[in-house]
Amino acid sequence: MRYRHYIVSEHSSMGVLFFVALCLYCLGTLTAIPIWYLIFKKRFLHTNFRILIFLITFGGQCVSVLIYTRLICSSLNCYATVCMFSYI
Repeated sequence: MRYRHYIVSEHSSMGVLFFVALCLYCLGTLTAIPIWYLIFKKRFLHTNFRILIFLITFGGQCVSVLIYTRLICSSLNCYATVCMFSYI
């Protein structure tokens, strides 16, 4: 009986983790898109800073996609067959 309770609590904590990860990813996207708009319109900082800010925000978006994909793969237990991010 304890084992079943552990499985239920593990799945509910994964749901909370999904929700938090999705909120952080959406928040990052909502803050990066206006910055990218200002960067490409050349209204945001000096050229060197624009390139640096773009690389940082783009890298952050790529990393968050990889983390969220790995989180989904770990909850679905698809490392061996489907998920290509299993060794990250």
